[in-house]
Amino acid sequence: MEEREKMAYVAGLIDGDGSISLCKKHDVGARSPLYFPMIQFSKANSILPSFLKDSFGGSLIVVNRIAQENGVGFEKKKLEYRWKLEKSNLCYPFLTGITEYLHNKHDQAQQLISFIEENPFVRGKKLTDEDLIYREKIYTKIKSLNASRDMSSRLKVTKKKFSNELFWPYLAGLLDTDGSFSIKKEKSGTYSPCILLSLVNARAINFIERNCKYGSIFLVKALKLKQQFYYRFGVYTKEDVSSVIKNILPYLMYKKNAAEILLSFCEGYVAQCGRYKKTEEQTNFREMMYRKLINVNNGVYKSSLIDLELLAGKAEDNKAQAVKACSVNVASEKTSKEDAVL
Repeated sequence: MEEREKMAYVAGLIDGDGSISLCKKHDVGARSPLYFPMIQFSKANSILPSFLKDSFGGSLIVVNRIAQENGVGFEKKKLEYRWKLEKSNLCYPFLTGITEYLHNKHDQAQQLISFIEENPFVRGKKLTDEDLIYREKIYTKIKSLNASRDMSSRLKVTKKKFSNELFWPYLAGLLDTDGSFSIKKEKSGTYSPCILLSLVNARAINFIERNCKYGSIFLVKALKLKQQFYYRFGVYTKEDVSSVIKNILPYLMYKKNAAEILLSFCEGYVAQCGRYKKTEEQTNFREMMYRKLINVNNGVYKSSLIDLELLAGKAEDNKAQAVKACSVNVASEKTSKEDAVL
């Protein structure tokens, strides 16, 4: 993967499950609040957070979260791998490298770049009232940008031109975070390939609409969301699914295995029309690929970045081994209400 393709892919990750924020901390006895940049990315699997740490530095922690089953009674621990990049000297080169490829979080990145450039860290420097007012203004601005999902932006239907050469690595990053590769099995016995991507922000969806001639975009009702709807990009035909996968496959990391299985399904699928043209071989092939993809999407993975030996016991044993192999700290989840985090 070339450097520009890598940065476009990383922009897709951050636009999907990342956050760009300016944090505010006021220690007891301190003369003034401390404002510092922070970039974060969280997943239930360590592959992508580890990739970001290896590529850009920062820290990787494992957060023990408590998830309730059906909102009542039963609780279980849920591991979350979180990559964090703090301090201006680390955040600035990262932001300047990916900002031109960002869509959903482009404004936050630009605000944070301006803050770092205009507020170089000087130990022991006494801040003036003007300094504090400016920092609070940027903090509030980024916080408001993160709170707004830009739902007011209309979906702009334009002619698809394939004009952006870095579109595919960016889409791969989005699909590695918020996308899915699946086979839908109907009660009638038919099997259909499907690529889905759900987003609440219109900017990335507009970028997809401008650059991808495959698939369709819909508005989906979601009463649990504050905005009560979100955008869904879907690819449903064998030919289109194959084309999309072939373009993004060189850049996928986390969901590459699932994409390869779906591509094999599309290439091995033979149309069967009529009662007497259905073959047992083709029926068995479709069911086999369907089951295989279910196992990949729901199973426990062996990380390509960490050498793990799968244990014969429970999935929790494998997760515990992954934590040990990562050599990262286990921390309780403590998200400050003062942090301007999406």
